[in-house]
Amino acid sequence: MLSSGGTEPISAAIGWAGGTPDQPGSTTLHLNLAEPDKIAFLKPCYLVTGIPTPPLPNPIQDGTTLVQVIDPAAGTVELSKPLVHPSADCAYQFTRPVDDYASEAMIKLWYSWAQYYLAHWKDQTPSAPTAPTAILGSVETMTATLAFNEPHPELVKGMAVTGPGLDDAQTEVGLHQGDAVILAIASDKRSVILNQVPATGSTNATFTFMRPQSLLWTPTAQGESPSPRLVQSCLLLTWAWTV
Repeated sequence: MLSSGGTEPISAAIGWAGGTPDQPGSTTLHLNLAEPDKIAFLKPCYLVTGIPTPPLPNPIQDGTTLVQVIDPAAGTVELSKPLVHPSADCAYQFTRPVDDYASEAMIKLWYSWAQYYLAHWKDQTPSAPTAPTAILGSVETMTATLAFNEPHPELVKGMAVTGPGLDDAQTEVGLHQGDAVILAIASDKRSVILNQVPATGSTNATFTFMRPQSLLWTPTAQGESPSPRLVQSCLLLTWAWTV
């Protein structure tokens, strides 16, 4: 927001017009004409929130946005969702959407790298299995190293792993999202390092290894923000490809 949000205000709070309040069910909202500069700031798609005077209820539904300014001179605007309570004694916060061109470009670059890896992950290891493959392994509690009884040269960085303790595995910020991923493979092929650590250890248990997984979501829809899980998936696959 600081680097690419522009020079306009991020948000503006405008009071209700007074007089007869707008009633529940209305998508038309009358604003205070004493603040024409703030009304001039408004544009479609701005997020709208209500700030009612306690203990009055909030007339604005979650996720309401500004459809259009109907008449700036009259202070009337159209909302995307109808009011659920009278508009009286409430201020209205209008917040403009802010896009960060730098992070969006980097996320798309990460996504491109991840997609490239998904297309070429077998190039250097033709024997890598494409179907789910069961392998016996051992891992200690809250450690990331999964060890095997024998070498497994068919494994590839970026492959997904499921098994005992990984259903409720931990990351540095809490419970994991998605399957564990191989980040590194030992030179003797007898162990791998995962991106998650199990809450409980296991010895000679069955772990299932699967081909690198497709990303959960593609950042192509205009106006959408990639989820943290998408960014994590892109980074993990990019890390596996480049390290």
